[in-house]
Amino acid sequence: MTQGALEGLIVLDLTEGVAGPFCTKLMADYGAEVIKVERPRLGDWARQRGPFFQDIPGPERSLFFAYLNTNKRSVTLNLDSAFGQEAVRKLAGTADVLVESYVPGYLDERGLAPQTLRQDNPRLVVTSLSLFDRQGPYAHWKGAELNLYAMSGLMSLVGGIGRPPLKAGSYQAQYMAGLQACAYTLFATYRAQTTNEGCWVDTSVIQTGGKILAHIRDQGARQTAFRDREEERERQNGVIPCGKGYASVTLYYHMLPALAELLGDPSIAKDVRPSSGGLAENQQELRAAVAERFKTLTADEAQAEGQKRRLLVTKVHSTRDLLESPHFQARGSFVEVTHPEIGPARQPGPPFRLTASPAASPRAAPKLGEANQEVLCERLGHSREDLPRLWAAGAI
Repeated sequence: MTQGALEGLIVLDLTEGVAGPFCTKLMADYGAEVIKVERPRLGDWARQRGPFFQDIPGPERSLFFAYLNTNKRSVTLNLDSAFGQEAVRKLAGTADVLVESYVPGYLDERGLAPQTLRQDNPRLVVTSLSLFDRQGPYAHWKGAELNLYAMSGLMSLVGGIGRPPLKAGSYQAQYMAGLQACAYTLFATYRAQTTNEGCWVDTSVIQTGGKILAHIRDQGARQTAFRDREEERERQNGVIPCGKGYASVTLYYHMLPALAELLGDPSIAKDVRPSSGGLAENQQELRAAVAERFKTLTADEAQAEGQKRRLLVTKVHSTRDLLESPHFQARGSFVEVTHPEIGPARQPGPPFRLTASPAASPRAAPKLGEANQEVLCERLGHSREDLPRLWAAGAI
């Protein structure tokens, strides 16, 4: 059997929600052994977040949690108990990576600060992924996705000119932060394996969710060059309604002959400027003509007619469209995961392919505490008889 790219990497996952679990999910999907530490009885708060399978709530029925925690193993530990703290220290002592997303100071107060854990395991890479950073005036702020999207700067670029800023759907700021945190962690892990010296990776959602992105950097460059100008959002007028659905359209001067053919109006091609690669200046008039034509087409037909002429026309896809897309099917972009409570379900697959070490077939997200016996007994040396006592005491 082909090994995953991260086979042999041991990751201790002390995260919950979106950003941290997505970071560790990527590692697990590419072969790392990820042990997810959850709160006794309750688990990760994502277990209580819908959508739920068949609309019946339950900690093992959250489709949200099921996606973010594939290929992991769950162990329950109460970090307020001496047993839970000692168990984390022992697990961190044999791990390569620890990822945590607690509020700043939480682990420090329980004797589990990154510096403390690394004293027992100098090769350990500890990644702290907070919401608003561990230091600075916002360090102890609280916020939901809406606040994080706004604070990261992403929201300032989205929405029509003269209208309020908009947030993209779902948890985009946190997904981007999780992806970036995974990359940072693997950089540090590579260094640790070549130097035998780990480190502490300190990052946050508002940092990685905004400032690192290329379009934020571009906006920063603009503000540096044009300090006295108000920041302007991109014009959101390239989405055109069709007879059924919507199509996105971008028009450049060199495309006007093809557009003239699509619209059956030769006069459009007379405004061609071969030396210019820029956007056509009369976008509004051209899009009005396109809108009239697209009223007679479905979004699929508009996309087909535009792409046939090498025009920048694509359908605005829904999630269902992506699932049914022949392109995404050919790429294997979605995989089927069978969960003991949910049954078979389709989820987004790994974001990139490695030919020599492809991602493993996904294993369903774990039931709460299902690896307690394996981790606490086989790895840490406790007896099976200890587990009921520890459970009754609230330690696991």
